[in-house]
Amino acid sequence: MRILYITPYFYPVKGGAENVLFHIAKELVKKGHEVKVLTSDLDRDKRIQKKVETIEGIKIKRLKTYFKLGNFVAFFPSVFKEALNEDFDIVHIHGYRHPHNLLVFLIKKPKLITAHWPEYPIKIRGLILGIAAELFDLILGRAILNSCKFVCADTVPEAKWYQKKFNLSYNKIALVPLAIPNEYLKIRNPSIFRKKLEIRNNEIIVSSLSRLHKSKGLDLLIKAAKYFPDVKFIIAGANAGYEKELFNLISKLKLNNVTIIQNLNDEEKLQLLSSSDIFVHPSYYDAFGISILEAFSQNNAIIASHTGGVPWVVGNSGFTFKVGSVKDLKSKLEILINNKRLRLNLAEKGRKRVKNFIWGKAVENQEILYKKSIK
Repeated sequence: MRILYITPYFYPVKGGAENVLFHIAKELVKKGHEVKVLTSDLDRDKRIQKKVETIEGIKIKRLKTYFKLGNFVAFFPSVFKEALNEDFDIVHIHGYRHPHNLLVFLIKKPKLITAHWPEYPIKIRGLILGIAAELFDLILGRAILNSCKFVCADTVPEAKWYQKKFNLSYNKIALVPLAIPNEYLKIRNPSIFRKKLEIRNNEIIVSSLSRLHKSKGLDLLIKAAKYFPDVKFIIAGANAGYEKELFNLISKLKLNNVTIIQNLNDEEKLQLLSSSDIFVHPSYYDAFGISILEAFSQNNAIIASHTGGVPWVVGNSGFTFKVGSVKDLKSKLEILINNKRLRLNLAEKGRKRVKNFIWGKAVENQEILYKKSIK
């Protein structure tokens, strides 16, 4: 098959959705399919200089971007001309409430869309963008989704959202959960980061992994850390415009037990998680939370905010806490910090659960869906 992906950001841009799409594309190329990606030339806050290249067999064309809205929506209008001139069997659009969504009305070949459930609260999105999102849904949303052969949902709650809000039929929605590579299941050396940061083996590490963005709720974790001075808190992630505020908050609270590490590569990320006892995903909103799967793979007990698709991802293999509540987060941390047996029990459950979210099976399901769409 000749598969065309259209997405606002793509590798080397770092992020959950970007990592997922890169892995899927790589695996499809290995299966003998031709994969091309049309995307913006932005890496969040700067331009990527190389406009055309092939990475691991994936053909990538980065188009001039004139502006972006928030942290996710990029406006690269030449995508319309490029997409209509491409010869492909199927097009898969990533992102929803984006200008490039209008391509569904112009492209006659089979189309799929993965929206990644962008239901951010007003506190994070802002009032103006929040109103614009509702207007988009009201005027164009249902028409865009109905123009696609399938609407891909990352989680069951997202699938129900499409049914309830847009009145989509059950048969039009395909559950395609995100996943991690099989090699992530190999347990990394837990002593590397402990030695690097001079943390003793008997000290508890609480970790969190995400972009350093205000939507990720890392301020909540820092505020909770002050109640556990003997526990080491490590926050790791790529810069995303909120790092200064996080450092200022640590300084304001006079905390000596919180460390922020920026821009880890994939292997370093897994080494950190392997040294960690408890993983906290405190996001104010998240459609999925792929870092939860990564933490599961390295035997972490999980605490995550009860938002979006996160509770479905966690299942009964971890705790969730009330969104934005430092008090509830503190309570859950207290339980796990003081109960090693429970930590180990949840870590074991998570290790079993993550085996349902591995790329091999996920890519096979995606391939089957593409073939079904073409038929």
